[in-house]
Parts: sequence; C-alpha cells; structure tokens
Amino acid sequence: MRRRYIDSPRHTLEVDFISYQDELAEQIGVKPNFFKMAVTDPKLFWALFAGPSLPYQYRLQGLHSWPGARDAILTYKERLVTPLQKPGQNYVTKNKCLLTTGNGPKPKTPALEPKQLPSPVSEDLKSALYSLDKKLGFAFIFINVLAIALYYTMLHQRRKLRNLIHFVRFHPNSLRSYLNKNYTCFKTLIVVSAYVLPVFLASVLAYLTRDAEGITDFWTLGYYVESKSHQILINFVGSYVCYSVYVTYPCLFALSMLVLIHRCGIFLFKFNNDLKNIDFNVFSAKCSEFANDYNLIEEKTRLLRDVFSTPLFIILLSSFFNLYSALSISLRQEVSMYLIVDISSSVFTGVFVITSLTICNSKIPEYMLEIKTTIGSLIDKHKFDNLINRKEIDVLERMEKKDITYMSAWGMVNFRRSFLLTSFGALFTYGLLLVNLK
Repeated sequence: MRRRYIDSPRHTLEVDFISYQDELAEQIGVKPNFFKMAVTDPKLFWALFAGPSLPYQYRLQGLHSWPGARDAILTYKERLVTPLQKPGQNYVTKNKCLLTTGNGPKPKTPALEPKQLPSPVSEDLKSALYSLDKKLGFAFIFINVLAIALYYTMLHQRRKLRNLIHFVRFHPNSLRSYLNKNYTCFKTLIVVSAYVLPVFLASVLAYLTRDAEGITDFWTLGYYVESKSHQILINFVGSYVCYSVYVTYPCLFALSMLVLIHRCGIFLFKFNNDLKNIDFNVFSAKCSEFANDYNLIEEKTRLLRDVFSTPLFIILLSSFFNLYSALSISLRQEVSMYLIVDISSSVFTGVFVITSLTICNSKIPEYMLEIKTTIGSLIDKHKFDNLINRKEIDVLERMEKKDITYMSAWGMVNFRRSFLLTSFGALFTYGLLLVNLK
C-alpha cells in the first residue's frame, strides 16, 4: 500500500477499490461465485473475468439480488457507446461498428433508448449449448468428472490388468482363427470410434452451424470472431474435442473391456466343447488336467469381475447421463438440426456402451451355466458306468457345485440380458420426471 500511495497523515483512507468491494460483498453475502459461474454460465464468467469490474456483479445473488443484473453486465458496451453517438447512429455489437441511418441501409438492431436495458437474450435453442438449464449442465459436468474417474480407476488396476492380459494372450486353449475373425471387427470399431466418428460428427455440426449466430461464442467464451471461415474452423475444432470426450472416450474404454471379457468367455466356451467331446475311456488320465484348467479359468474370471467392477459402474453411469442429456434436449419445443447431431451422438454412445457391455458380460454366466449343465449330463450318463472310476465322478460333482460368476457393476448390478429392458425403461421414466421437475 505505501509503495502505491503517498505516506502522509493526509492520506490515511486509501484502499484498493476492487479488493475492498469484494471484502464488503463477502461480508454481506453478495460476492459472486466465479468457480460456479464458470461451470453454469461461461459467457457471464468470461464477461466478468475479461471485462471491467461492474457493480452489477454484486446484484447477481444474495441480498437484494436483481434479475436484470446478468443482462446489464453482458450489454454494458451498448450503454457505454450510446451517449457518445451522433443523432441517427446505432451501436451494433455483432458487427463491431457504427452504422449511420438516413438514406443508406437501415441498422440491423434498433437504437437503445436512454436508461433502457435490452431485452433478455433468448435465442431459440442456443440455451442448450450454453447449458443454462442447470440440470442439463450438471449432467454434462458429471460426464466429464466420470471420464476422469474412469481413467484413474483403470490406472489403479493396471497390475491386475497386466495379469489378465498375460493370461488371455498365452493360454494354450485360445481359438486363434475364431479370435482373429472377431479382432478384425474390434479393430474396425476402434478405428471408427477413435478417428472416423468424431471427425464426421464435427464436420456435420460445422456445416449445419455455418450460418447460425452465436454458436462460435460458445467455444470462444463470448469472444467475437468476425471471419466466417474462422468461425467454421472454430466450430469444427470445438466440436471435435467435444465429441472426442463424449463419444470416443467412453467407446474406447468399452471396447477395451469387451476384448478381455470376450476372451474369457471364449475360454469357457471352448472348455464346454471339450467336455462335450471328451472320451471317457481316457478321461481318468485327463481328469486332473480338466479340473485345474477350469479352476484357473474360474479364478481369472473372478479377477476380471473384481477389476472391472468399479469401471463398469462408472461407464454405465456416464452412459445413462448421456441418454438423459439427449432426452432433455429432445423434449424441448423446437430442436434445430445441429442439436439433432448432439442428440444422435449421445444416444449412440449411451446405447452402444450399455448394450454391448450388457450382452458381452451376460455371456460369462451363460457359458458357466452351460458347463454345469454339460457336467450334470455327463454325471447322469456315466455315474453307474464300470469303465469310470469314482474319483472322476467326484471331480465332476465338485465342478458342478461351483457357483456361477456374474459380472457386476460395483456389486449393485449383475449383468443379465434382462438388465437392458429394466435400465432403458427406468431411464425413460425417471428421465421424464427429472426433465419436468421444477
């Protein structure tokens, strides 16, 4: 303070204006929460962060709050220029210039009367892009938080994942021809989700919004870009990053889980086929080998369930929020073409992740149930056969009594095919309730 102000008995009341106002506002309870504002209303946050310190910001919340404070902050430039204009001139924010009325072309926006604030900004569906709906904004924020949580959860399980990957790669009973055929499909899906899909969606969105007003302001946090080509480029880059997070990221995680789950299912499938085709004349020599092989596969399946328990819960929750955001936007009165792209991408991501994970995870208990059925039929067929020893029957009975391993999401959801109907029905019912909740 003494370095900036004169140190004398006459100058004893100097304070820093903005910090002093913030201190008083904090004591009164009207200081704006900039962190919350950056999440819920980025346009207003950028106007306060990059613009002057306006007294309207202390009327946004708390005691004696004013509903018009937000519009007063966003339109201060118009009121600043209005007294400085010549008669017949209007300040046009969109073109950043002064247009003279008279014999020439009429101005695009009407002149602002003195002491009159412009009407609140309410362009048809641009509110969806700015996430002014707090419930929809919370859904998008939560999806980002879940994406970060999913990454660190998988990173925490990397040692167990290495163990599983080593098992599925070097197990002697893997069907190479069958796996190569399926991995071609997996590789195609990975290329499409990682490279083709986000580029395609971003290109479509940039094309549909080439003539739309205010879309670029969403990506630039309110900073005006005059060049049309630059606006299209910014819309493309922003959309590509957005779709990479909301589409590519969950799809790649789901596909990586599907590879390991599918491989473990293949081992169970091959083990069941070996049991069906076994020759009981030589079964006594391979009895311990079959038992040890099944115990190893069962152990790795339980390890797979434990490793993917939390990641499956997180990615399911993220997919449900994707579907909820699509449901929220689609129930608006008007849906423009570029919002249909957002709805389609959210629906695709949610349906693909939930459906693929549910079907693939449900095959694990189905294969184990088929193995128990095969063992039971073998016991009934050869129990009283003199060619087989009682030891082999005991081994088969112990294998039959083993519990079926169900893949679960945090121990709350066991994956069965019936889960699809239950989940989508509950999402649609409770989603409608949340959307209409006021």
